[in-house]
Amino acid sequence: MEYLIIDFSTIAFKNFFSEAKDNPMYFNDDENIYRLKHSILFSLFCHIKKTKIDFKNTILAIDSKKYWRRKYFEHYKARRKLQRKATDMDFNSFYATVNYLIDDIREYFPIKVICQEYCEGDDICYILSKHLSPYYKIHIYSRDKDLYQVLRFKNVSLYNPDKKKNIVLSDKDLKKKINKHILMGDKGDDIPNILSDSDVFITPGKRQKPFGEKTIEKLIKNGNIVSYLEEYRENVIRNKRMIDMEYIPKKLVERVIKQWNEEILKDISESEMIKYLRENDMPNILNLIGIDETKIRLKQMMKDKYSKRFS
Repeated sequence: MEYLIIDFSTIAFKNFFSEAKDNPMYFNDDENIYRLKHSILFSLFCHIKKTKIDFKNTILAIDSKKYWRRKYFEHYKARRKLQRKATDMDFNSFYATVNYLIDDIREYFPIKVICQEYCEGDDICYILSKHLSPYYKIHIYSRDKDLYQVLRFKNVSLYNPDKKKNIVLSDKDLKKKINKHILMGDKGDDIPNILSDSDVFITPGKRQKPFGEKTIEKLIKNGNIVSYLEEYRENVIRNKRMIDMEYIPKKLVERVIKQWNEEILKDISESEMIKYLRENDMPNILNLIGIDETKIRLKQMMKDKYSKRFS
């Protein structure tokens, strides 16, 4: 058996930025809201069809509004809110639209939706990959820059839609990449390199101390990296907790696995999916997923005929 785990924010944000860029009034038009929902669903089903994995073996990993990492590092993604306020894009309406769409997916499609407070979508992808990969083949769909870490596990593949290919790393290269990531930090998530103060990205006038790949390679070659790790030990610990996904809190891991085990898929028929797609004027998605409406109608007619005969 194979499972497809989709980092839902990858699809949602990609379509949002494509549809609503430079249009602050985007969500004032119902037609635009319909188009965004349609484009997100179309992208989702395109990838499901490409992998040829059954809907029932597809899992959507949903971001929580709160981050567990911020409990340990207050400046984690601190600039995100400020950066979004600085744009004309209506993120509040975007999140509301996406939440309605997630509710629709739960209601009308046989797809598991996993969301836990304080968990990001990539955390859920990682937790379920680790939990399921000893028994099943797992396919991950995400553009998240941290999720290469799922390649620690056998039977796991990672597809990056931006690069349009599967990410492949040897065990040696994977370990090297994780270590460099910890040492260099992650500017996109406001995690400084190990030489820099924790508030470097949010304090005006502060800058990171230079510490790039070439410097790290030189220190490793000269055997001086150990002294750096000792001197900046607290910052190394800070970055390990933020970046290495093995540090996801045990309680969150248990909650995600519990939801996975207890989440019962609704017994949703193809006719119910057809009804939703027809009512929402999405015939091209019907064609994409290959539901034969004629066969469905014939099955229903036979069922009704059979019921009348024996009623």
